[in-house]
Amino acid sequence: MKKVVLVLVFLALNSALIGQKIDTIYVNVDQKTYVALDDVVEWADPGIDDYLGEPVGKTLFLLASKKNLPPASLVIKAGDRYLHLTIAYKALLTQEEQFVDLRDVDMDNIPEFDNEERVKESQVPISTKIVNRRLGILIGNKADTYKNVAMKAHSLIYKLTNIMQDDKFYYFKVTLDNRSKVNFDLDFVDFEYKDQSREIDQTTQANIIDALTVVTIDSKEKVNLVYAIEKYNLGKKGKVVSTIREKKGSRTLSFEVDYKEVLNSTKF
Repeated sequence: MKKVVLVLVFLALNSALIGQKIDTIYVNVDQKTYVALDDVVEWADPGIDDYLGEPVGKTLFLLASKKNLPPASLVIKAGDRYLHLTIAYKALLTQEEQFVDLRDVDMDNIPEFDNEERVKESQVPISTKIVNRRLGILIGNKADTYKNVAMKAHSLIYKLTNIMQDDKFYYFKVTLDNRSKVNFDLDFVDFEYKDQSREIDQTTQANIIDALTVVTIDSKEKVNLVYAIEKYNLGKKGKVVSTIREKKGSRTLSFEVDYKEVLNSTKF
């Protein structure tokens, strides 16, 4: 049904766009911009990483990951054409700006685009890019909100440092302080939702969506790790438990945080 509505909107706007020269496409953080083209979109390069582009068939979805971004160059590869436009931030989009029809619109071609890394990046879904950037924001945040949520053992300290959230995920920043004389080779970090509101405790493994992590924490080194996990609803007595385990070793540490603390964490 949604696809049918989008097609009808494109058709309604198409007659108004024919003959116009479109040189700027506007986006913001709340409204996706839909760009229709004659051919399958192979990739799109928004120029600045904070502009996000996701090609789906003959449609390109565009979004801004944060507000008030400066204008940038937008390159689109669709069929045999390389289209060169400007992408710019705008706080509120009109319907015509949100649904851009580039079919049959005369556009200037540009030379072959050979930056393979940016091409690969442009093919990553918008949702994945947003999660990854929010992990980057969290790991760069110096706030140490949960100083007492930690476990000490084996000359190691595993602690919760910060939590943030968006509509779909919780973002955890944890710290491993290796005060031992031996490197810690990371096997895994996991998160569990523990519901203690019933007579029998119920534990649900959290689905980790993405992470910024390392392989080894050297002796006398302190490392921050960040993880995005899918949201899961718990009762008032619920807790989130995180465990870190050593590869080819016996050192394992865990901490738990009240679910109400997670539920009330800061939003992006």
